This record gives sequence, structure tokens and C-alpha cells, in this order.
Amino acid sequence: MAEIAARTGMLSIEEGKAERLAESLGGYFRANSAYNLDMPLTLKGSELADIAYMGPAGHHIKPEELAQLAAADGPVATTAKFRISLFTVGASAS
Repeated sequence: MAEIAARTGMLSIEEGKAERLAESLGGYFRANSAYNLDMPLTLKGSELADIAYMGPAGHHIKPEELAQLAAADGPVATTAKFRISLFTVGASAS
């Protein structure tokens, strides 16, 4: 949701997060499969503020300021992007 991040100051997902997750689970689980799920959204100010407030950036700014930033310039078209990773029980073969 880069468009929301640009407006509200949300943090982005750090590089290599999926790899670090798989590595941290490697002693207990085996990576099975993964796929991406993208959902186009058009959000108005209050919805934008709610989404931004759910993440860590939302707790580094006052709710009133976040609501003001989110409402600026009207609704925003964005895409919610999810990475679905499936793991099975059992250590990886690495």
C-alpha cells in the first residue's frame, strides 16, 4: 500500500522479511508453498487512517494527525498485497 504509506508515513516491509521468516521456522517447519494475493482498494480518509494505525507507524503519530493526513486529497486507490506462505510440520532438509 505504497500510496497510503506516502500519505501517512507508514513504514514499508523490510527487504528479506519472507526469507528471514522461513529461516527462523526452519528448525520446526518445512516450507511447502507460497503465493501472492493482491487486492485493489479505494479508501477514503477514515479507512486509510484505520489501516495506517494498525501498523507500527500508526503508533508513532498522534491519532488526530494521522486522521488529518489520511483525509488530505480525498480517496486513494491502492493495492493490498499479501504473501501467503504455507509450512508443514517437520524440520527443513537444509
